[in-house]
Amino acid sequence: MKLRRIVSCMMALLLVAGMPLAAFAEEYDLSVGSVEVNASETGQTVSQVNGVQNHTETTPTVITQSNSSTPTENTVTITATENATANVTIQDVNIDTGTSDGAAIQTTGDGDVTIELDGSNTVQSGDYHAGVEKYNGGNLTITDENGTSGSLKATGGGRGAGIGNGFSADASNITISGSAEVIAKGGGSGAGIGGGEFGSGTNIIITDSAKVDATGGDRGSGIGGGYYGSGNNITITDSAEVTAKGDNYGSGIGGGYNGSGSYITISGSAEVTAKGGDAGSGIGGGARGFGSNITVSGDAQVKAQGGIESDGYGAGAAIGDGGKYNYGSEADPGDDVTPNIEGLNEGWIAKYAPGATMDTDAPNSVAYMDDGQLTTSSNAVPILKKEPTCTGEGNKAGFEINGKRFAAETIPATGHSFTNYISDNNATYDADGTKTAKCDHCDATDTIPDPGSKLVREAPLYRVLGQDGKALACKEARSSGVLTITVEADFATLTGSFSGMKTLKAQGVDTIVFVTGGATSTFAIADLLAQGSSTDTYALTHVGSTVTLTLGNGIDISSILK
Repeated sequence: MKLRRIVSCMMALLLVAGMPLAAFAEEYDLSVGSVEVNASETGQTVSQVNGVQNHTETTPTVITQSNSSTPTENTVTITATENATANVTIQDVNIDTGTSDGAAIQTTGDGDVTIELDGSNTVQSGDYHAGVEKYNGGNLTITDENGTSGSLKATGGGRGAGIGNGFSADASNITISGSAEVIAKGGGSGAGIGGGEFGSGTNIIITDSAKVDATGGDRGSGIGGGYYGSGNNITITDSAEVTAKGDNYGSGIGGGYNGSGSYITISGSAEVTAKGGDAGSGIGGGARGFGSNITVSGDAQVKAQGGIESDGYGAGAAIGDGGKYNYGSEADPGDDVTPNIEGLNEGWIAKYAPGATMDTDAPNSVAYMDDGQLTTSSNAVPILKKEPTCTGEGNKAGFEINGKRFAAETIPATGHSFTNYISDNNATYDADGTKTAKCDHCDATDTIPDPGSKLVREAPLYRVLGQDGKALACKEARSSGVLTITVEADFATLTGSFSGMKTLKAQGVDTIVFVTGGATSTFAIADLLAQGSSTDTYALTHVGSTVTLTLGNGIDISSILK
């Protein structure tokens, strides 16, 4: 196709110039057709339904979409054989297979798959499929490491995870890393990240500076298991920022309904907010599920909240078990589980009561290190979120214990924003003027120079000169296409350019009458213009009663006078 020929030519030019081929990438426009990527130990090939088959990649594979404002039903399938890694970049794709019952992006084979995010990407799969559906046996890594900002919003179809597996399948070995920004939403009964309905989520890692917002579908966890699925070996570390929310009966991080959550580790300087759906734990088990082997260490900051009592199920624990169901009797809340916090440094764990609002209410209890001693306090006072202004700092929502602030990090002042500058109309012929804008957010103003606004003196349409060559005062009168120029002198010359006369004619003047103390002369502008071009000049001179009209080259054209 045409795009392939262009890329081939560019590669050839690079070879001639001695530049590395990695400077460019092979691009595939998803608008043209579905793309299949196959990686083996001998290399990577790409095929597309538009007729390009078995193309061997010599540069990175980039899948983009020329009309990403409109979703496409074309899909991406990535296969990696054992001991191979498929490397694919998705850039500004928008896939929606909700009506065609397929997976928007699917990985297969026994090898590893790495998906680099560039630009803004959105995927929605059909029923029984995950938004990004992992069926490869190795690792699936979703990352942003190339310095180009990348994000992904992945939504599962009914019973599928946002990122993970579809109906009745477990999901394991999923990593989100780099500076990737990911929003994952499970379809009905699927986890945000992890298992689909009846599926568990295992060995899910969120690391580096990745930002993740994961929400389970009905009875699914935010991160971990779908309905009846568990969540194990879930690790959040480094400076990752994670918000995980379970839906009805699902945990924030851990098990879906009737699923347990165990071996969950939060470390480094990670910031985690985990909120269970009704009767689900914040971190641990879904409703009727259990939580165990939960570790928080380092400088990690954790907010956890169990879901409220609902339909015979007790409230979920902030960290621990989901709510229990007691047939015909009072529902029992889920039991709290004390996490392993032996490695806690500057980090902390805040547990919120079910139904509390984390941004405005204080936590029930906070575990933190105080002068090297592990301390648990129930005396927290909320710190409300404060939006920054142009000149004043704000802060995130948090809380305070005995003068020590938690989570209420400072938000720098935004600074003024001046975008709509309006001229002050004070330019002169000798200098530029200024222009002023009002801040987009407050009443502050900013005045700056207005380059290029200096007034320009326009050439006069005509001049009246005396015998000494200096300008003479004159009177001008216009009526019915006649311009009368009167000078109180016996010696005067009316002079100018043909272009000036053209301007006068465009203004509706047809005839010029020149009146001095000793003579009156008249000519039609059209007759004058017929004598030369726009670059020519003329001079109409009165000396007493003597009148002459000449061109700039001295030719006498007095014959046109009336």
